[in-house]
Amino acid sequence: MAKVKIPLVMKNGEKAKDMESLRENFDVETVVGYYLDGKLSKWLDDRYYEEEAEAVALLDSDDPQLASKLCSIFGVEHTGGDEMRTEEIMRRKERLARLRQLTEDEEILGNIDCVAFDQEELAELYDRGVETIYLCEGKFKIPKSKQGLDYILVGEPEVNGLRKPQKMEQEETAAFEDSLSIPSSTVETLVSIAETLKTFSETSTSIYTFYLQKQVNNIAFHGFEMSYQGTDIHSKHDAERKAARIFESIYDQAIDFFSTCSEASLAKPISREFNQLIGNPINQLKAVLKELDEFFRENEDILGKIEDIDLEHFEEKALEIAEEKLDFYRIDGISSYMYKITYDSWDHDPPGLFGKKDWNFDGSDAVSSLADDLQQRGKQYIEYVISGYENDIIKPIIDLIEELRKIL
Repeated sequence: MAKVKIPLVMKNGEKAKDMESLRENFDVETVVGYYLDGKLSKWLDDRYYEEEAEAVALLDSDDPQLASKLCSIFGVEHTGGDEMRTEEIMRRKERLARLRQLTEDEEILGNIDCVAFDQEELAELYDRGVETIYLCEGKFKIPKSKQGLDYILVGEPEVNGLRKPQKMEQEETAAFEDSLSIPSSTVETLVSIAETLKTFSETSTSIYTFYLQKQVNNIAFHGFEMSYQGTDIHSKHDAERKAARIFESIYDQAIDFFSTCSEASLAKPISREFNQLIGNPINQLKAVLKELDEFFRENEDILGKIEDIDLEHFEEKALEIAEEKLDFYRIDGISSYMYKITYDSWDHDPPGLFGKKDWNFDGSDAVSSLADDLQQRGKQYIEYVISGYENDIIKPIIDLIEELRKIL
């Protein structure tokens, strides 16, 4: 079976399928985003652009010149500043993915920097002087001094103090006529919801992987603490005790990621992000199903499946799936890493009393190994959870939508 090669969708909407089309439509912010979530490397590997893949693999996500180096690798001119904040780029990418759950309108997607998902983001837009604001999903209160601005509602936000929105992204569906005919817009909405749910795996993988990488980087950062050089340790026993005390603290942080009892558990943010991704499509589906209630009143099988569409139930199920096998992916025991700590000593100069020596230790390899294992186990865990979400939650919903479409 031929390998499916996914193109890189650039800012202008063009799909880069080869190096030529990538260079023609090159957008540095989009390419940096693909670098951060790993899709750029996969794109290069799938097409056997080996030289570029090797060069990209050597880059550092924290490098302030990351953007200009990527431009150099692909032979395009870098016209922006040298410094780009990768976390801001990834956050913008996540916001865009979240917005795509609500709309495919290119005009709205192109104005992602004018979108507010909550009151805090709305206040930031006010401070920036934005005059046309897109309100999405959340709860908002419009102050009197800002009621004259243009507000566009996307999804079903709760808005107080709004005089009249200039535009509504979601049009109201026509009511059923006596004949119970189904408006074409209702069927189109069902199709749109299904298509949105089908993108769950790609969207969630990007978000989950970015979160995991932050945790891995946090563990790796502690490597400098395990490279100890001083003159206050005078026996190997004391050096081992100090090294063990420091490393145990780092190890405990890594262990917490795979513990259901810990607030730092990976299961909690993963299930929380799932709820955010699935929330709006489910609310849209429930609204459509409510409109179709009379149409399916005599179909007990369909009504039973419709009753199972419950966001609170899905939220509980998401956490249950995320926690079910969490302990299975936990990293190895501490002794698997401690043996990699090395110890060294030398005589005092001038020699100390009774031939005392200074002892130092280096555990950077132990921390590096711990971070590598955390990343590997974390990726395996994320793949497992996403598979569980798709099979136990996403697929049954899509199957129900397909069944509804056949009936309608």
